[in-house]
Amino acid sequence: MGVETLKNTNNASVSEPRALYAVENAMMGVLEKALNPLVRLCLRNGVTYNAATSLLKQIFIHSALNEEVGDNPRSTANISRVALRTAINRAEVKQVVERKRVQRIRPEQWLIEANVLDHWINDDKFSDGNGTPRPLPLTGRGASFQTLCQRCGTNISYGVIAKSLEKAGNIEIRGMDRIVNLIKPDYVPDCSTDVEMLSVIESSVEKYLQTIEHNVTRKEGEAPLLQRLIVSMDIPKADRERVQDVVNEMATRQKSEARRTIGDLEDESLPDDEKFTVGVGYFYFQN
Repeated sequence: MGVETLKNTNNASVSEPRALYAVENAMMGVLEKALNPLVRLCLRNGVTYNAATSLLKQIFIHSALNEEVGDNPRSTANISRVALRTAINRAEVKQVVERKRVQRIRPEQWLIEANVLDHWINDDKFSDGNGTPRPLPLTGRGASFQTLCQRCGTNISYGVIAKSLEKAGNIEIRGMDRIVNLIKPDYVPDCSTDVEMLSVIESSVEKYLQTIEHNVTRKEGEAPLLQRLIVSMDIPKADRERVQDVVNEMATRQKSEARRTIGDLEDESLPDDEKFTVGVGYFYFQN
């Protein structure tokens, strides 16, 4: 595990925090750097703060439970130990433990646009009772789009919500009377990422972070996994495109060799329970 810097002239001294907080501060720095790109992806793909923190809370509980669990994960002692480790209320810990699995929140529960569409379809005041939403005047009392947004309990302007839904292709506002018509019932942010690409991101992030976790938590005598990051801070900006081409060409050659090497290690004749998965990842970055 390590970072190889080709050239680094920054020798500025950094004052160390008190020992009690040093590890926590360092870990919070790791968390901040890891979360920044993930939060940007969340925002682009309709995952709200409330949905993400609900998932994070469950992961904290299940991860702590995996480390603390005895013969009975639902025992008062185990639940108390998890509550101590996570600083999450015992009642909440117990509720999550009893569900056994991480529960992902449906978009209409937290995402305002999805919630508005869900109410429009399922509330008889705004639909025909059979799941067909009625065209609604944009403003006004009674059955209007403005009232629909208020009915959903949001304090965000109906105009902002309408623009967001219009941009995503869910509604059209027609005529001088500004009648709102539902075009598409399922809300997907207009800047969302392809689902297949998100699956690739999920797999890549999981595997890279598992390697880091193994290397920093491995027991004495246990071999570290390959983890190297080669960085240079002296690349001329004028050469940006050429450098990327050169590095991509190098990685392509190395990928081909890695495929051949790993392929030579395979034995397809073995049953699945006698095999394990191995891989090597490549990525390029520039700032």
